[in-house]
Amino acid sequence: AAGAGRNTGFPKFKRSGYAEGSVYMVNTQTLFNMPERLVKLPKLKDPMPYRQERLPVGKLQGGRIWRQGEQWWLSCQFEIEAPEPLRKTGRECGLKVSAAVLTTTWDGETIERGPEPRDDRRLARRIKLANRRLARRKKGTRDYYETAGELATLHAKEGNRRDDMLHKEAVNCIQASLPE
Repeated sequence: AAGAGRNTGFPKFKRSGYAEGSVYMVNTQTLFNMPERLVKLPKLKDPMPYRQERLPVGKLQGGRIWRQGEQWWLSCQFEIEAPEPLRKTGRECGLKVSAAVLTTTWDGETIERGPEPRDDRRLARRIKLANRRLARRKKGTRDYYETAGELATLHAKEGNRRDDMLHKEAVNCIQASLPE
């Protein structure tokens, strides 16, 4: 019967949305001082340093600023000329993010499968322990927020590791599809 039993409290749906917790800025609000490597963001008195060695030559369309772990990130969109397309080789390459076999190349005759993605067990253990520590902290205390920051940093590392692996596999897959 509908409504029978006690309320278990789940499923709880989290708020979703593009770039939750980030701020999007249009091009008129972000100014770059390239010789000094400073960026002036809206509603900030002083410009902030950035580490990028060179910026694309083109019109700034907009940007997004967000916090990941204990670090702040700025991602900008520039309007640039389209690069020359690669010439056709007859080989195809596929990349699937949510599969046990990540990459597959096919040249019309043979199929080659790439290596399976590996998990970082040490990082997974650190995340598990940080989750336990956070569960034992009282919400609102300084220890709670410090532990939450550590956990967010570990999750950011895991995401960066996964993104790096996917990027390297995509590059390898593209290189495999190019002619020798």
